[in-house]
Amino acid sequence: MEITTILWREWLFLKRRFWRVTFSQMVSPLLYFVTFGMGLGRVMEMDGKPYLYYLIPGLLAMTTMRNSYTSVSTRISVMRLHEKSFECYLYSPTRMHLLAMGHILAGALRGMYSGVFIVLLGIVSGARLAMNG
Repeated sequence: MEITTILWREWLFLKRRFWRVTFSQMVSPLLYFVTFGMGLGRVMEMDGKPYLYYLIPGLLAMTTMRNSYTSVSTRISVMRLHEKSFECYLYSPTRMHLLAMGHILAGALRGMYSGVFIVLLGIVSGARLAMNG
């Protein structure tokens, strides 16, 4: 129950700030994509494949990991410093491991959310992505 409550709170936060969160998560990967993928990547080939073929999986890994970590750490620090709601969690009967799991799961979902944009960017740009489990 505690995990779903935390996930619901994070979902409401994402709904309220959808465009701000989306743009802030995508600035860095788009800069890498434009600089190395469209600029440098058009003239470089490795083993007969364009550099973009290697860049997209790297961007996917970097973006999902960075956004997952950043969303968890930022939300906890905002709750602790500005909203003062972290103290409410500490005083409530919420178990700490469930609180941590809820925030970790919310961060992982936000990382997957940003990963979808990178995959779509790769498909639109013509990079042949090998998708598997």
